Amino acid sequence: MLFVCSGAWAFFFVLGLNLGAPTVYIPQLRRESNNTVVSDEMASWLCSASGFSAIPCLFIITFLTKYYGRKVIFIIGNIDLLISLLIFYFSKTPIQILISHITIGFGYAACFSNNILIVTEYINPKYRGVFLAVKSTSVVSGVWAANAIGTFLNWRYIPIFGLLLTCFAFTSFFWPESPYWLVNKGRFDEFKKSYIWLNGTSNNVLKEIDNLIVYERHNVKCKLNFNTIKMVEFYKPILISFLLMIQYHCSGKFIFSIYALDIIKKITNSETTAYTGMLILDGITILGMYTGCFLSKILKRRILYLWSSFFFHFN
Repeated sequence: MLFVCSGAWAFFFVLGLNLGAPTVYIPQLRRESNNTVVSDEMASWLCSASGFSAIPCLFIITFLTKYYGRKVIFIIGNIDLLISLLIFYFSKTPIQILISHITIGFGYAACFSNNILIVTEYINPKYRGVFLAVKSTSVVSGVWAANAIGTFLNWRYIPIFGLLLTCFAFTSFFWPESPYWLVNKGRFDEFKKSYIWLNGTSNNVLKEIDNLIVYERHNVKCKLNFNTIKMVEFYKPILISFLLMIQYHCSGKFIFSIYALDIIKKITNSETTAYTGMLILDGITILGMYTGCFLSKILKRRILYLWSSFFFHFN
């Protein structure tokens, strides 16, 4: 399970590098030539292009993951990351960098849809919460790494680091397909091999395999219909997820991560202080997320959320 998740975490880390890169390469590009090379409008596009290009890809990936499985989509997304990072490294103008951010759209969409399915379906429920928490930490760690690299080195070292992690993520060629996707498709022999590969051959594992097969055979005709969509249970997880995402974005954390240098520099009138403050804030964020990973093992999710909401409103 750790072998599979390490590849998925590397993918998330590379996406974090992509998110954090504009914060440091935009000031470097402006210093290398002049302030007119990267206008405020272009800077805005460089920061947001990945998100816009990911929107149509999300609908495509939703279809592809249903019919082609998780592993294939992960590999395609990783290839997309590889191409985007190569374009990023060899870019000489802001337009070329913008193209690299647009190219990464499929990988961006795969990261926050298919890759989350990978972590949930490949991992035992006992460890799933921690592994998902580390997934989120990987993105923030990638942002911090990009900012640290851009603080002390040329911005081109960011795609170099990303390429190394992308190559590591190609260990996905050695993964089995998701056992839950296989059993859902009625491919029970392949499901058994995949489940045993991930969980071992203990008696409890063999019982779980039999129970899942029996459950799937009894529910093979159960499909999503309009009656399901009308049920309250259908909307509860959607609304909870929506609330969490709205709370995160309304906190300003995402926007501040992108424009941290500009904001701190305007407050302090010191570029050195701005870079130092940016790295310190990123470090505090990472520390908080790892603390959350630890607390998720000893506290209930609801308690964690209530306390985090309290501190959110207090701040």
